[in-house]
Amino acid sequence: MDRRSDRNTIDDKKQAVGSSSVIPGSNLLNRNRNVSEMLADLPKPPAWHELGICRQFDPEIFYPSHYGPTQTADAKKVCAGCDVRAVCLQWALDNNDQHGVLGGTTPRESESHGQGGCGMTCQCGRPAHARGRCARCYAQLRARQTAYGRWEPSYTDAQPVREHLLALRAAGIGNRKVRELTVIAPSTIQAILYGRPARGNPPARKVLRNTAARVLAIPVPVSKVPCLRGGRVVPALGSVRRLQALAANGYSQRELWSRLGWPSPQNATQMFAGRVENITVVRAQQVTVLFSQLQMVPGTDRNARARAKAKGWLPPLAWDEDRIDDPTYTPELVDKPRTAEDVFSDFEYLLSMGVGVEDASRRVGLLPASVKRRYERHGRRCPAALTAVARQQRKTAS
Repeated sequence: MDRRSDRNTIDDKKQAVGSSSVIPGSNLLNRNRNVSEMLADLPKPPAWHELGICRQFDPEIFYPSHYGPTQTADAKKVCAGCDVRAVCLQWALDNNDQHGVLGGTTPRESESHGQGGCGMTCQCGRPAHARGRCARCYAQLRARQTAYGRWEPSYTDAQPVREHLLALRAAGIGNRKVRELTVIAPSTIQAILYGRPARGNPPARKVLRNTAARVLAIPVPVSKVPCLRGGRVVPALGSVRRLQALAANGYSQRELWSRLGWPSPQNATQMFAGRVENITVVRAQQVTVLFSQLQMVPGTDRNARARAKAKGWLPPLAWDEDRIDDPTYTPELVDKPRTAEDVFSDFEYLLSMGVGVEDASRRVGLLPASVKRRYERHGRRCPAALTAVARQQRKTAS
């Protein structure tokens, strides 16, 4: 189903077969890593690899786009005259290799394919079904390897992936954005969500494990603002909270409206009072930028600060920027507010006790990106683990 992602793996391994330092079929190359890291991870090839006759042929024939009799005939003829064919087949079975023609067999051979080419039959005499084994022997091998912890199925349940895609769509991330983030074909996404109605196929029940990992790695944003185009309309709650927080920080409504460059200052009162339900994405982004600029810069308007206090508007530091757009989020208010040093102390203590960065951030009531920003604002050295997690989340969301 996911031919594109599957094809990427195959292309990598085509290059690997032609190299004397790579085991045929090993899936170790990653285009996003530098050469030194790749060479450091490559295992030493076994002795039998040097004896493989496949080294004298173009690797292309061992990794066809389809595993039909015609496409695999040449590869099987080469394997038929190889002295280490049995060893290569056993290696493919032990390592659960699901790509290429290895040991004269394809990953999933039907009986007709097994009887063609090299004339493969199982050790028990039955026609080969997969990797030179009949269906019964192959199932026994898979069960044994699973018990040893050496078998991981190529496919997994598609339902969690489908639910995650629907959650992303509800948050404003459509198929085009998912494709940019995961390099997954739109037809694959459609097959997971709706199946292929033209062919009469229902939504996919299974999906490649690699595809599932890519989709589930995309975080579901709380706010739709970063994901939508400028003319779209979004809830105004996050913008209202930001403007109220800036007012509590000492900025008047007129000044904020002037900084935003919006006409009709008469509407400012409606906005600050929370009586505006929706706002365009462009304006929401403008408010977010202004909030980032002024949240740590105290204003000079005492009347604005007193009015905000009377109305119960919270200052900027009371809000978690990553959750301020969430309508279900309510800041935890205490009589004695926790200082930044309290947060740093608790966070670093949790890290020293072996708690992960994401769990430690959640326990102090923030997200990793918010904790990192607080370290930067107070001139504190940010823990390396926190920097790595925040950078990865920012790269995934961008």
